[in-house]
Amino acid sequence: MIRAALISLGLVLYPATQLRFGELPVGPGELCLIGWIGWTGMHRLLREQIRWNAALSHLLAFWLVLGLAQCVGMIVGLVVEPYQDTAAVVHDIWAYALLITVGFLLALELAEDARRRRTVSLVVYFGALVLTVQVVDGFGLIGVARTDPWFFDRFRGWSLDPNQLGLLAAALSLLSLHLLDTKLRVGGRIAVAICGTIAFSVGLLTKSDSYVICIMVAGGVLFGRKAWTALSQVGNRRTLAHALFVSALLALPLAAIAAVPFAQSAIGYLELQSNAVYEEDGQGDTRLALWTEAFEKGLQSGFLGFGPGPHLTSKSYKRPPPDKFESHNTTLDLFTQGGLAAVLIFVWLCASTVVRSWRAKLPALIGLAVGLTAFSMFHLVIRHPMFWFGIVLCLLESARATQSVPAGPRLRLVQRHSA
Repeated sequence: MIRAALISLGLVLYPATQLRFGELPVGPGELCLIGWIGWTGMHRLLREQIRWNAALSHLLAFWLVLGLAQCVGMIVGLVVEPYQDTAAVVHDIWAYALLITVGFLLALELAEDARRRRTVSLVVYFGALVLTVQVVDGFGLIGVARTDPWFFDRFRGWSLDPNQLGLLAAALSLLSLHLLDTKLRVGGRIAVAICGTIAFSVGLLTKSDSYVICIMVAGGVLFGRKAWTALSQVGNRRTLAHALFVSALLALPLAAIAAVPFAQSAIGYLELQSNAVYEEDGQGDTRLALWTEAFEKGLQSGFLGFGPGPHLTSKSYKRPPPDKFESHNTTLDLFTQGGLAAVLIFVWLCASTVVRSWRAKLPALIGLAVGLTAFSMFHLVIRHPMFWFGIVLCLLESARATQSVPAGPRLRLVQRHSA
């Protein structure tokens, strides 16, 4: 229980980058993770047997390929690039080492159903508590030293970037839906619903476009899977969920016909909002320039990458060496670091997680896997422990659900003997 609480606090406090100690890349979240790693590692080595599972297989394949690709890219970068951002390279190496350890230990710790469920519940509850304290701090009801909860009109809490908080809020929102999908008592359902509402509200306060896209994509996939499951299960033909989904599907053509007169106005409104988002602070042009340069850098490396760290230099506000920038896109950042091999192994990891969750018929976890993948299009998510917690959870729950599916009736062949 204490270990579960420690990893839960580490996951929800990791984005609190404003609380780090001076120039050190260490804060309360990192300390909780390091303490949990030491405690859990010793416990696993001395007391418990290590059992292989699907999550361990996926993590091993991913980090082996990514590690080799990063090493090759580092050699190319040292030969080709005119200068290195040494501090950023060291930061990435330490971050990847931390996340490798966290991921593998999570795959071992969460293998047991009861322990996994308890940890997910603690992550949701502690996450709601931490987010609530940050909101209270943001509106001036309490004061936390060395924090600035607002970035203009965007809420960032104890993070340096509102999108860091947005990723945490998105993950907590989808994890709450996963808990609601499981069999809980009424009190537990109410508590989880409150926690999910808090996370969803904080996500909206961040005004993160990445958060909105993540929730919209995840929600659409989640609803689609639930509808498919409700309509395809013969035994649930008379349930309320089945009736609601059938009614909603029958109402779609009528709703589409009724919306025709408003289509032009809606399209114009969407175009106006899209242009406003694109032009806000010049983020659209800046992001497009970063993505373009990242793609060009990957091509220049011969599809091998340049190793850990950022490698972009032509951002709108240029700085002298050794400052470099990232593209804020996981696929493109991996393309500049580890080349095509790093991109392919990341795509395989995300696609495999989504497919396994879909086959296991776990709508909330399908939404979580798809949502994290959508968020990766705008940020380097593999440096966040919450991403690996979500991936490990999806893989382990999918394996459990697939194994527990009852086998179909066996056909007995009867041989008739002639008289």
